[in-house]
Amino acid sequence: AEVAPPPAAPDPDPVVEDKPKRTRPSRKERRTTTRRESPPPPTRVEEPPPPPPAEKPKTVEDDLLGVAKTRRVAPEPKRGLPDKLDDSDVLGVLRSNRGDVQRCLKAQTAADPTLEGTMTVELVIRSSGRTKDVRVRPDKFRRTAVGECMVGAVKKWTFPQFAGASMPLDFPVRVRAQ
Repeated sequence: AEVAPPPAAPDPDPVVEDKPKRTRPSRKERRTTTRRESPPPPTRVEEPPPPPPAEKPKTVEDDLLGVAKTRRVAPEPKRGLPDKLDDSDVLGVLRSNRGDVQRCLKAQTAADPTLEGTMTVELVIRSSGRTKDVRVRPDKFRRTAVGECMVGAVKKWTFPQFAGASMPLDFPVRVRAQ
């Protein structure tokens, strides 16, 4: 007779570990729980200042060009120059530029022959002899042919050099209707 094979042993149940189930706290619990305190901010450690840069090694170019230890020095006072211009210096420049004044007056006559009055030309003479801050007064002459012409011309004038501070100068120009 045939022997029946023994019944197979049932597979053992796999082992299942019970994991603790996470539960969310209720809303009420969430509101009443305290938050974790954050750690105090890190304290800042001051680093020492960097050392001063080391001097560059001297090169041949430094010796030849003299750039190693150069520094700006104020110019020496101008020797032999007057402290300021005297009246004869100023009048000499005004006379030598009389042609500019006449040309500007003719330009005004051509543009508007009815304009008349005394125009004052104001300027500052630098110690170099160059002019700056040139303008005309009163304002009625500012945007006229004679006013604009005089400002442009006087900006090009050159006075003798002098050693002192800049000098203001005003001079009148009579504008006559034609």
